[in-house]
Amino acid sequence: MREERSSATTEPHSRRGEGARKPARLLPLLALTVVIQQIDRNLPNVLMEPLKQEFQLTDSHLGLLAGTMFAMSYFVAGVPLGRLADRTNRRNLLAALLTIWSTLTALSAFAGSFLALAIARIGIGAAESGTIPAAMSMVSDVVPEQRRATSSGLIYGAAMFGGFVSYLLGGLVAENWGWRAAFLMAGIPGLILAALLILVAKEPLRTTGELAVSHRGNVWHDMGQLLFHRVLGPLYVGATLCTLVASAIGAWAVSLLVRVHGLTLPEAGLAAALAMGLCGAAGTSLMGLAADWAGRQSAGHVLRVPAVGAAILTLSGWAFATGETGYGAIAGLCLAGFMSQAHAGAIVGTISRVAPPEIRALAFALFSVVGSVIGLAIGPYLVGVLSDASTAAQPLPAAIVAILPIMVAPIALFLLAAQRLDRPLVSEQTR
Repeated sequence: MREERSSATTEPHSRRGEGARKPARLLPLLALTVVIQQIDRNLPNVLMEPLKQEFQLTDSHLGLLAGTMFAMSYFVAGVPLGRLADRTNRRNLLAALLTIWSTLTALSAFAGSFLALAIARIGIGAAESGTIPAAMSMVSDVVPEQRRATSSGLIYGAAMFGGFVSYLLGGLVAENWGWRAAFLMAGIPGLILAALLILVAKEPLRTTGELAVSHRGNVWHDMGQLLFHRVLGPLYVGATLCTLVASAIGAWAVSLLVRVHGLTLPEAGLAAALAMGLCGAAGTSLMGLAADWAGRQSAGHVLRVPAVGAAILTLSGWAFATGETGYGAIAGLCLAGFMSQAHAGAIVGTISRVAPPEIRALAFALFSVVGSVIGLAIGPYLVGVLSDASTAAQPLPAAIVAILPIMVAPIALFLLAAQRLDRPLVSEQTR
């Protein structure tokens, strides 16, 4: 009788945890979700030149559209949606958000003014802000700890592949059918995937584990615990600065290649697709794998990998901006793309290890909001402002070069966090 009661008791949990036993079913759907997210996010970067002509915009306006307006709504909505992901069905939340931002992307095709397009981008940013918290929280529940940096790197690598698709097809569609067709076609796949998530995916059983603690504080208390954590705090700031520079390079890549090196829009889109998409996907995945491998030698080595990646990103960004030929600039851009998200797998893996499970989605939301979106809000706009104000013969390359010294800070912060991660964290995790 005791065995029968035990079986009956655990059966509902087994059904709830079906997704946890079948990561091979869940992970590809999550990867496809972030692919579509990045397609919709990056599309304005590809369409900057036709949008500039259509609405008579300055580079500052384009920077606002590509980064700041999208990112600020992402910033406002990210933490509440991360909190919601800790407390509700993440599969359903993800499907709903996917439906919202895909619909708004398609409706962007009918924008009659810069303001209308900006409002759509604000809505897209808000909806997309819940993607990474919900997705990475589910990944943490279906992937063993020792493989989380690799799995996280693959998810973020899939996001970079979405950038590849956006740059490649966006330029081709815009050249042949106009920028409005590009927005319309980009919105359709997300609606299909949202239906697949509901029909195929299962909500994973949330793990607790021996490091779980009871958090009765409000969201501000929990955010403070994460932002001022001796390891996570430096990672959030370092990721922000890396994203600032990487997003600026990615946002202005097509425009620089068109303006400075005379490439056509499809040619520049293809080059950016290879660099920020394929190279970015490969680099993000491989650097996550490298972080897991390095972590076998020392816990802190997980975070020394992105420190190296940040240094290489700095040098490659300079090579892209100062390249005298189109081929030289594209080579630098490819290396910059390879390292643009070199920190993602290592940091997400560290968050999944250090953050208490009860607020893990909130920790991932802070990584998206603080560690990514603030940089996205500032980077493209800052380059646009510097470009408009520059008196250099080639103002856009000069503006990109001007922001590269920022990268000294994330290198130092990643190394500091690595040193601290080498020390025992049990006392801090259970405070």
